Amino acid sequence: MGVRRLVTRFRSALEGNGFIVSVAIFFLALGLILIPFVLLSSVQFTGTAVQGTVRGGIVYYSYNGQNYSLDDTSRFNSHTVYFRPSRPDATAELGNTPTKVLDVAIVAVPFLIVFVIVGVESRRYWRYRRARFAPAPVGFGHGLDPEVLQRLNAKRRMDDPH
Repeated sequence: MGVRRLVTRFRSALEGNGFIVSVAIFFLALGLILIPFVLLSSVQFTGTAVQGTVRGGIVYYSYNGQNYSLDDTSRFNSHTVYFRPSRPDATAELGNTPTKVLDVAIVAVPFLIVFVIVGVESRRYWRYRRARFAPAPVGFGHGLDPEVLQRLNAKRRMDDPH
């Protein structure tokens, strides 16, 4: 199948759905743009992790033989310390499950919206296609049988005085 034919089929499939396709493309682009921002903003995803020990609201940890400390200011923090190896003292942060879940949700929600839009639109498209290209049902109320038409025409010809 040629590229031109494929593009034509794609355009005909999207005909009349310009707004919804634009919304889906917007959310797809948003999700793709957010991935690097979330990964670069949080060392919980890209940093080195070490287990710390807590004493009096301060988490102590060590890396490459050096000892460091960090204030534990939230009850949601774990005692795992994440940091960039180049600056283990300045980039350190405690693991925080709600923050991690929020970061994942920020990226996942736009993709979920695209998934729902594509699912709903494809279902609508296949219903339309089935209705448009389905053969007409044969049965009561859909015309006369061809044999009956032939018989009636033959009888009419015999009854016609011309």
